[in-house]
Amino acid sequence: MVKADVASGSLDLAIHANDISVNLASGNVTVANITDEPATDIDISAASGKVEITGFGAESTKISIASGTVTLNGISGNVKADLMSGKVRL
Repeated sequence: MVKADVASGSLDLAIHANDISVNLASGNVTVANITDEPATDIDISAASGKVEITGFGAESTKISIASGTVTLNGISGNVKADLMSGKVRL
């Protein structure tokens, strides 16, 4: 499992993990899969900022964002998104 908690700033990860959890208060997070292996669960929670996830197939992807942008490139599986203000790009 990879868990990233970002209060303010930027985080760039090139990884492979079965479970990914990103909690973002303010800033930018980029997560890229370095293999062809799928993830089981991806959970993204953001107050304000930009989150980009690339190259993960997942059984479940959950997104909760108050204000900002979430971009999912090459994501497969079930996706649930709850937005207050912002964009989700698939």
